[in-house]
Amino acid sequence: MSPARTSRPAMLFLLVITVASITSGVQASRSIVFLPQPLSSLDIINTTLHQGQNARCSFTVSIRTSCSSPTYTRDQISLAFGDAYGNQVYAPRIDDPASRAFERCSKDTYTVYGPCTYQICYVYLYRSGFDGWIPYDVTIYGYNSKAVTFIYNVAIPGNTWYGHNYCRSRAVKSAGNLGWSLLSVGSTMLYTIAGLFRGLARCAILRDVLEEIMMISNSQFYLVTFLVLLCMVSSVWSADIKTFNVIDFGAVGDGRTDDLPVRICKHLIMYHNMQAFLKAWEAVCQSESSRVILVIPKRKKFLLKPSEFDGPCKPSSIHIQVSGNIIAPNSKSAWDGAATNAWLTFANINHLTVNGNGVFDGQGHIWWPNACANDNTSQETQCKGPTALIFRRCDQLRVRGVTIIRSARSHIILTACNEVSIANIRIMSPGDSLNTDGIDVSGSTNVRIHNSLIATGDDCIAIGGGSSNVSISGITCGPGHGISIGSLGEGGFEVVEDVNVRNCTMKDTLAGVRIKTWQGGEGYARRIAFEGIVFVAVNNPIIIDQFYCPSRVNCKNDTAAVALSDITFRGILGTSLMDEVINLSCSETVGCKNILLDRVYISSVNGNPVHAKCINAHGRYTHTSPAVKCLLPP
Repeated sequence: MSPARTSRPAMLFLLVITVASITSGVQASRSIVFLPQPLSSLDIINTTLHQGQNARCSFTVSIRTSCSSPTYTRDQISLAFGDAYGNQVYAPRIDDPASRAFERCSKDTYTVYGPCTYQICYVYLYRSGFDGWIPYDVTIYGYNSKAVTFIYNVAIPGNTWYGHNYCRSRAVKSAGNLGWSLLSVGSTMLYTIAGLFRGLARCAILRDVLEEIMMISNSQFYLVTFLVLLCMVSSVWSADIKTFNVIDFGAVGDGRTDDLPVRICKHLIMYHNMQAFLKAWEAVCQSESSRVILVIPKRKKFLLKPSEFDGPCKPSSIHIQVSGNIIAPNSKSAWDGAATNAWLTFANINHLTVNGNGVFDGQGHIWWPNACANDNTSQETQCKGPTALIFRRCDQLRVRGVTIIRSARSHIILTACNEVSIANIRIMSPGDSLNTDGIDVSGSTNVRIHNSLIATGDDCIAIGGGSSNVSISGITCGPGHGISIGSLGEGGFEVVEDVNVRNCTMKDTLAGVRIKTWQGGEGYARRIAFEGIVFVAVNNPIIIDQFYCPSRVNCKNDTAAVALSDITFRGILGTSLMDEVINLSCSETVGCKNILLDRVYISSVNGNPVHAKCINAHGRYTHTSPAVKCLLPP
C-alpha cells in the first residue's frame, strides 16, 4: 500500500481526537471573550503622538461612534494598542471638542506614532467624563500588519481601560489543558506526515490563516487551529498539487534564446521560449489537479516575446512561482504582427497567484524616446509601447514579492478584476520615462495594494473608472506623479467610489495625492479618503483638478463634469517645492461637495509662505496649515 493510504486511518483517528480536544478546550477555558472586557490595570509605555526617538512607525486609527451614543461628547478619550511582543502605541488624548470629534454615527480618523509593531492584537480605550460616549468599532492600519477591526458597540465604563486582547500568547497561556496538549501533539504529528508531501507548504488556505493567528481570540484560536489541521489533512489526503517547470517544456534561460523562429504551421511562426512557455501554460491550464504550480526557476533569465496566457482553466487555483528573471525583447521588431499595447497578458483566470523574488524586465528604454508626449502631435504615431503585465478578468488574484522594472508604459494594469491583493512588490523605472504608471486599476472591485515601493515616470497608482472598494496602504512613491484618482470623464460616464489611501509616503514626486477629471465628463467620484500621508519635497502635494488637459492644447470648455463628493484629507504632513500646496480646482458648474481637511500641515522646503487655492470647492477644514479659507460652506 502507498504511504498516503496507510496514513489515512491514523489521520482520521487523529482528526477525531483533535475535534474532541478543541471542544474540550473551548468548554474548559474561562477566558474566552466575545465582548470587550474591562482591564484592572494597563502598563502604559509612554509613546507620544509626534515622531520621536521611540516613534518609528505611523498608524492610522479609525474610530466609528455608535448611533446609540450621545449627539456629541465632551468625554476625554485615551487609546492604547499593541502586539504580542511588548510593542505598544499609546495616545493619551484623542478627543478634540473643538473639532466635534466622536459625534453620533460618525467616523473619526487619526494618525498616531509609536514603536513599529507586528500584528496588532489588542486595543484598549479609556474614557473619563459624564457624557457616556459609545464607540462602535476601532480599526487600526499598521505598516507591518494587516488592518484589524475591534468591535465595541457598548458603553465604556468611566475611568476604566476597556477593550480586547486577542494576542495568541493569552490563548496559549489559558489553554494548558489536556485538549491543548492533544492538539499540540496532533499538530506535530500532522506536520511530520505532511512533510512527506510537497503540497502542504503551498496550501493557500493555510498561508492565509496563519497570517491571522496572531490577532485572534481564544475561542477563535481553537477554531482556526482546527481549520489549519483540516487544511493539512486535506493536503496530505489528496496530494493534489501538480508542479510544472518551464525548463521541462524546452525553455532556455540564457537571456538570449528566443530569437530563432520555430515554424508551427505554414503561416504561423512562434519563437523558442514563447512556444515553451505557452506549452507549459497549456499543461497548467488543462491539468486535472485542483492546484497547479508553474515554476520559473531561479538563476535563469528567460527572453520572452509578447505572450498571452488565457483561461478559463481547469485547476481551482494556479500559482506562478517567479524565481528567475523574465525579460522582454530589446527590439521593437519583436512586436511586428502583435499588439503593441501588451507584453504579458493574463486573462480569464481565477484564483491566480504570481509571486517570488524574480524580475520582469520590460526593456522600456527602446520605447521611451517615442512615448506619448503631452503635445498636439498625432497620438496614433506616438502612443506605442507595451504594458509589462496586464490582468484582465482575473478574480481572486494575488501578486506578491516580484519586481517589475523598465516597462515601456504602465507596469501593471488591472481591468475587470475582483478580489485582488498586491503586496510587497517593487516597481522601478526612471523618473523621466513617460507614461510609465506603476499600477493602473480600472473596472475592478475589492482591490488591496499595500507595502510596496513604486518609482516611475508617471502615476505610482492610478484608479480609473468603474473601480470601487480600493484600499492602498504602506506605499513608498517616488519619483513619479503620486497617487491619483483618474483621470475620469474623458470617455463619458465614469464612476469611482470607496477608495482609501493610508500611510503612504511621496518623495520627490510631481504630485502628491490628486483627483483629476476632464471637462465634459459625467458620473461621480465619492467617498475617497487620503489619510496618514507624508510628503517629502513634493511639487504639488494636494490637488483636485477638474480642468485636466495635460496637452494644454485643444482643451474642452464644457460645463458638464464628474461630480466629486465626500473627499477627505486627514493626518497629512510634509514639505513642498511649490508655495501653492493645496489646489482644489473644482468644476465651476458642478463643484465639489463635502471636502474635509483635518490635521493637514504642509510647509515649503524653501521656508516660503504657503497658501491654498479653491474654485467652487465646498467643505471645511480643521487644524490645517495653510488655512483653506477659500473653501465655501458645505
